[in-house]
Amino acid sequence: METVGDIASQAAQVSVSPELSVRRGREAIEFYKAAFGAAETHRVGGTDENEEVVAQLSVGNASFWVSDESPPNKNFSPESLGGTTVRLLLIVQDPHSVVERAVALGASESLRWKRNMVGCWDGSKTRSGITGRSGSRWSNGPLHMAPESQLEPTQHGLVPKGDGWFVLNAREARWRHAQERGAVCVFEGEPEFSQLGINLFLLGPGEPMAMYHWEADQEDFLVLAGEALLIVEGEERPLRQWDLVHCPPGTKHVIVGAGVGPCVVLAVGARDRSTGPDWGGYSVDEAALRHGAGVEQETTDPKQAYGRVTRREPTAYREGWLP
Repeated sequence: METVGDIASQAAQVSVSPELSVRRGREAIEFYKAAFGAAETHRVGGTDENEEVVAQLSVGNASFWVSDESPPNKNFSPESLGGTTVRLLLIVQDPHSVVERAVALGASESLRWKRNMVGCWDGSKTRSGITGRSGSRWSNGPLHMAPESQLEPTQHGLVPKGDGWFVLNAREARWRHAQERGAVCVFEGEPEFSQLGINLFLLGPGEPMAMYHWEADQEDFLVLAGEALLIVEGEERPLRQWDLVHCPPGTKHVIVGAGVGPCVVLAVGARDRSTGPDWGGYSVDEAALRHGAGVEQETTDPKQAYGRVTRREPTAYREGWLP
């Protein structure tokens, strides 16, 4: 039978492999196999329940050792110490599934998820981690750098390609415009943003941003320049520069340009529950109808709601639109 020394001599001349001292070594080894998909490469001892075990496991290209604690040799388990000074980082594609599987096998999710500065999801204090059945602390997450999306020129402005990060000036982006409906800046490309919609609206006096409606997700609006009129739950509220409108899910609302000149409004909305057939709806409202921003019959169909208004058509940015 191979000894630990025989195994170590076969490894690279310079390497570092952590060794976890645990109680119930055989149980811990099986846990790591089931929870993390670890493969057992070597084992010494542990042929029966009471025999101490030392085993080498591998996950991907990394290896680590698991052994029963040995108090006479000053090797104590986290359970004996009441804690640990070591935390292992497990790099996986789907950390949430790993956490769920480990918890189902007896581990505890000890901390909350938070992204760190290098793009990992890990655990320490306010961050997330797993405490294994043997008391060892693990953090896991995908280590990656977000790619940069390329900005491709089109007839009407730059379009981001891919789901990476990018910087796009509103004057260089695509716009959509219609008489008496104002203009909207389109920052998204392919694919569209999966979690958050964000648009920049330019509205002249009396021009509505949309039709009076409500959505199943939160929406917020910030007036960057000029004046506007908010119609919310049947009430009219004047808006001025730097006013923020917060609409919790289900809030019926619309914004219309006001004052003597154009206004610029930043619109942001979540895309969690408002992207399918139960996205929200268009409600009948006298104030909205009076300002040309309402429907005469309640509907959830955008085509019906906007059937009598001019469609905004693609266009490039026009000088003077933005302050």
